[in-house]
Amino acid sequence: MCDHAFFDNAGKVCLIGLFGSILTASAPATHPRCCFVVNMGGVPGENVALVLQVAGPAEERSLEDLRIDNMTLGPAGDATSIFLVNNLRLPGFGLYRITVLVNGSPGQAGSFTVGRLPQKNELVQ
Repeated sequence: MCDHAFFDNAGKVCLIGLFGSILTASAPATHPRCCFVVNMGGVPGENVALVLQVAGPAEERSLEDLRIDNMTLGPAGDATSIFLVNNLRLPGFGLYRITVLVNGSPGQAGSFTVGRLPQKNELVQ
């Protein structure tokens, strides 16, 4: 998960602002923009369908499923996809699960956390 991701002129993926947690004063909250980057391997030339899902602490979905219906793996059998998300809903504090389905079956998984910002009176002097 990062603030921005893109492919450079040579085809390499560039990630800016990697993070694994989000701090907010209250929940529910909205994160204005983030990218999920999926790098996968398989059979060269294989066509795959990807679905990215994000579920919050109470298993509620934070966004609609993001889909790539037809991605062809390269000559080395790999491919990288960038999913840009604007206004990611964060319904509560806790652990959020990221799941990638490949042709309908669970593939890669990850997570991030949403925590509460310390209040002024909680800051160490």
